[in-house]
Amino acid sequence: MTSDLKDGSLPVKKTHKTLDPVAHFPASFANDHHTYIARKAERLSTAVHMVTGFVDAQEPLRASLRRAALSVLEWCTDLEALNRHGVDALAARAALIGSYLGTAESSGMVSTMNAKLIVDEYARLATFVRERYSVIRSGTLDTATTQPEQYKGQKDISIYRTIQKSVVSDTPNSQASRKSDILGILKNKERISIKDVTNVIADVSEKTVQRELLAMVADGTLIKEGERRWSTYKLRGADSKV
Repeated sequence: MTSDLKDGSLPVKKTHKTLDPVAHFPASFANDHHTYIARKAERLSTAVHMVTGFVDAQEPLRASLRRAALSVLEWCTDLEALNRHGVDALAARAALIGSYLGTAESSGMVSTMNAKLIVDEYARLATFVRERYSVIRSGTLDTATTQPEQYKGQKDISIYRTIQKSVVSDTPNSQASRKSDILGILKNKERISIKDVTNVIADVSEKTVQRELLAMVADGTLIKEGERRWSTYKLRGADSKV
């Protein structure tokens, strides 16, 4: 797996040169600050699409999150759109994405780690635009202007690598592997809790395990007993085993 790490690109397996829309249309960007927010918004939009990739396509929250992320991308790329909507509207849209992600995380659709990473980065993007809006609008860049630490995208590298790693770990193949691991644990224990599973399966959040266990309840494999933190799970028909 390779990656163009210099501008914070998401690591992707590639057989051709990674598309960089900003590089293809340099005249469309007023200055380096404008280029920066466009690239950052693009990567955040990609991250939102990645973490919602395994959410049911009929789930309204998935579509709402993607639309909101695309609108921020549009405003950060099209300077006229940003000027028309204004900084406050951009900050409000970033906050809305944060609220959507909070709901998705609480519902077990998105991991806590991914939600926090993306929310933090949208907050940084909104802050950057607010603080540098006059420079972005002017079309010129004072060479004496202090660049933020993450300006070149170096901080973004680990963020998007982490998000992709987490999303990759939630693919159908890994879900099947987790299901097999859970069934293996139940060979030695009559009932299990979420903690029992996370103690055995490394690098998996409690939210992910809870989602997996509930899916196994829904498909008839397991029976859930108790509520909230006291919930336990057992194999259907386990009481009838000799």
